[in-house]
Amino acid sequence: MRQKPKKHICHVCHDEEEKGCCSDEIFATVHDILRIAKKTGCDIDTIAKFKKPKKDLYELWSDNEDLKGFMIDKKLLIIPGKDGECKFLGENGCEIFDFRPGVCRMFPFWFDEDKNGNISIRIDLSESYEDDWCLICKHNFYEKDLTRALEDAGETEKSLTDFAKKYKKELDLYKKYNKDLLKGMKPSEIVVKYKIRV
Repeated sequence: MRQKPKKHICHVCHDEEEKGCCSDEIFATVHDILRIAKKTGCDIDTIAKFKKPKKDLYELWSDNEDLKGFMIDKKLLIIPGKDGECKFLGENGCEIFDFRPGVCRMFPFWFDEDKNGNISIRIDLSESYEDDWCLICKHNFYEKDLTRALEDAGETEKSLTDFAKKYKKELDLYKKYNKDLLKGMKPSEIVVKYKIRV
């Protein structure tokens, strides 16, 4: 008898932890929202807004060395929603899970690049705690085991490293066009200007 597919940990987290990280605004690149637009039929210019994030997200991004370089004039491209939640968060969890933004797929991991351009994946559990709201961090609080954490997330080191290489290119381009966003350019115009394809 065929086994029922295991529920992804992020959906379990939504059920058990009252929406977890999806209960905040979500950073997106133009690549992310172009993918979402293509898969959902939504107008690309209505998916995200270039704005100052709400306090919690702003503090996270402005204090984090990995993230603060993406903010310009205290603004980010954000997927907003009701009461600060991502607009694609439904009763059963993420409604765009298979093509969710890169920052969602990477969380709670991140990547480092050495001087030769090699990418390595890391998870910072140093500030995690036993009752962390992220189930990946909570499950791995004692072991501090990257491989197990990746397995919990449905990834391998290779799969997430391959994704991170691609995502890094999208983030590098974001740092160029965020000045255009600041000037009021729409995402659809940025797609044309920078010939963005997904």
